[in-house]
Formats: sequence, structure tokens, C-alpha cells
Amino acid sequence: MSKEVTYKIKFDIPKIYKDKKRNANYFRKLLQAEIVSACAPYVPNRTGYLLRSSDSSKDGEVSWNARYARYQYYLKTTNRYLNKHLKATSRWFEVAWAKYKDKIFEDVRNKIEIRELNKL
Repeated sequence: MSKEVTYKIKFDIPKIYKDKKRNANYFRKLLQAEIVSACAPYVPNRTGYLLRSSDSSKDGEVSWNARYARYQYYLKTTNRYLNKHLKATSRWFEVAWAKYKDKIFEDVRNKIEIRELNKL
């Protein structure tokens, strides 16, 4: 049984961004990086290893690879981390996604538009 936590992200690029051919890969990379950033405040953080174990290098996947990631993710309480990390919680992906989904997509769109403007 794997000890990592992985989320596969599926989305329809033509519906999200018009210029799909030029920006699809860049969009995916930015989206995955924004998701990891949005999750960061909610990942339990005693030593920082779990947070640093995040991996968004696989296409359409975000995962945390620390050997105890799955345990922490499904743990019922994270009270022992609240002194150091006030927002720490289990199921940090769902919490961040529910709260920041629209902002994540907006930030990615803005970064792509800035990139396009800089090319002009």
C-alpha cells in the first residue's frame, strides 16, 4: 500500500482558456504549482518535511510523498500541530480546493495573460 497522497486533476482546457495549443502545458504546470501553494497553509507542519514532499512534476497530478503523508492526510485530529501551524488540518487538499478553487484558476489565467503580454 502506498504511503503517499495523490490527487489527479482533470479539466477541459478549451473551456478554461481559449488558446489551448500554445498554453496547455504551461497552464497545467501553473495550475499544479498554484494548488500546492494553496494547500501549504493547511498541511501539518512540524518539521516541514511533509510540505516539502509535495510533487507536481507528473502531468495532472499533485502528491505529497513523505512516508507518513497518507497517515497525516486521513488523520482525524491534527491538534498537536495547532501551536505551530494554526490552519493545519487533515484532508488539506479538499480544504484548500473548496476555499481557493476559483482564485487558483483566476491566478493561473492572470499569469498566462501576463506571459502573453510580455511576448508582444
